[in-house]
Order: sequence, then C-alpha cells, then structure tokens
Amino acid sequence: MRKAALLLTFTALAAGCTNTGPGSPGDPYASIRCSKSLDPPPIPIEHVEYVRAQSDDGDLYCKNVLALMYESGTGVPQDIPKAKALFQSIADVDEAGYHNLGRMAEQGIGETPDYAKARALYQRSISVSDSKRKLAKFMEEGIGGPQDLNGAMALYLEVSSEDMYRLRAKGVPLSPEQINDFNAGWLKGVTSRIQMKTGQVKNSLPLEVTRGPALKPVWFALKYIKGSLVPEIDLLESSGNNIVDHLVLKGMSSYRFRYEPIMPEGKTVWPLVTSLSPNSAPRSLE
Repeated sequence: MRKAALLLTFTALAAGCTNTGPGSPGDPYASIRCSKSLDPPPIPIEHVEYVRAQSDDGDLYCKNVLALMYESGTGVPQDIPKAKALFQSIADVDEAGYHNLGRMAEQGIGETPDYAKARALYQRSISVSDSKRKLAKFMEEGIGGPQDLNGAMALYLEVSSEDMYRLRAKGVPLSPEQINDFNAGWLKGVTSRIQMKTGQVKNSLPLEVTRGPALKPVWFALKYIKGSLVPEIDLLESSGNNIVDHLVLKGMSSYRFRYEPIMPEGKTVWPLVTSLSPNSAPRSLE
C-alpha cells in the first residue's frame, strides 16, 4: 500500500485515538515518531522496534501505525491476520478502531469483500469522519443493506458538502433543522472560497499598490441571487484609491458560487460582506 493510502487510514483513525494508554511511557512525541514509519522503505530496525514498544505499552496511535505496517508489509513482513488483530485490539478500547476493519472488509483484504460487514463496522466507528462518509455512501447506494437516502443525507450534512449538494439535487427532502445545517455548510464553504479568492486578488495587485502608501480596506458585497451562481458585486467602502477599487472589483468579478443555498420563502438575495486590505492580509467574511 502506498504512503498516501497509509496516511489516509491512519488519519481517519487517529482522531479517535489517544496518544497514551495503560503502561505508556508517556513520550509526548510518540505519535510523530511512529508516523515516520509511513515513510518509504527502508525503515531502520530500531525504528520498527520503537513503534512495536510504544504499541505494546498501550499507545493506540502507534498501535494503529504498527497494524498498517503489517497490513502493507512496510518495515515488517506482511501479516494480514496480525494487522487485523491489532486493529481489533484498538477497537476493543476505542470504537474508532473499527474503521480500518470496515475498510479491510470492504476492500476484501485478507477475506472476500463483505459489504454488509463493512457497513456494520463503519456504523460502529461512526465517530470517524471517513466512516461516516463511507456509511452515507453505502446508505445512498444500498450497499451492504437497504437504501436510505434520508439517512445518507443526515450523515452528509455533517461531513461532505459535495455529496450533500449532489443528494439534494436528487430531491431528497430536508427538515427545517437540516435546512439550517445545509445553509450553514454552504456559508462555511463560501466563506473559505471567498477568502482564497481575495487572497489571489491581493497577490495580483501591482507592487506599487501592495508596497505603496497605506490604503483603507476595500469593503464590498458579493450577492447570491436566487437561481444564479454568478454573484452581483457592490462596492460598499472605497480604499481611497479609485484605481485600486477597480482592480479589486475586477479581480473578484470572476468568482462564482459553486452551489446554491436553500433560500427562505420570499427571499431572493443573500449578501455576503467582506473586505480586501491592499497593504495587509485579507479580512474574513462578516
């Protein structure tokens, strides 16, 4: 298994694991040191022994790494049964450990692919975001059990904007609370993308602007208009330099909303107010 795949499964479980356990020596850097085992081979034997010792002392993070090493044959002979036993020992202490057991059942690692088993294991490790998304996909497509679009949507609302919007386009109904969650997810995504865009626009300004005399922030509104992914942009407060204002608004004019929120009845405009400071870091949406 490639390092990227190792890191993916390692990260998925790590959120639910603690760095120390019964008998742990309490090394505050154990997780960092153990994660070096995911580097390309060869791995020094003393490092393998360090990971094994931390695992034996109850460090769940390092135990997870050791299991991944046995699964892939990284630094140790490949041993799928031993990898599963280690993952199970983690699951006995922390339900997040079921994620990798579910992944192995889904992929047929050491066994015939068993989607019903994988679905049940992802359900048991639902505190892990990757498990939640996997379970939602299984529920959406009826894999390993009955199709449940409403259940899938409830999970996507927590972990996956892309899937949330896609499933919404299929006409899956939402409760008022879910609509609020849906719009909150939309706003979070928009906020992040607009901040990235303002950063790009700032970097595109001429040096005589970014290194010149201090200017006031350019305050402007990007308005989502119901039914259109193209925002209207209004200047709210000038920087004090009309040329800079023009460059900022021109740069922002290529921004597009990726998805639509669920607008309340009778509301057609959702204004988003932000600013760009030509001589300092971009400001956040307010």
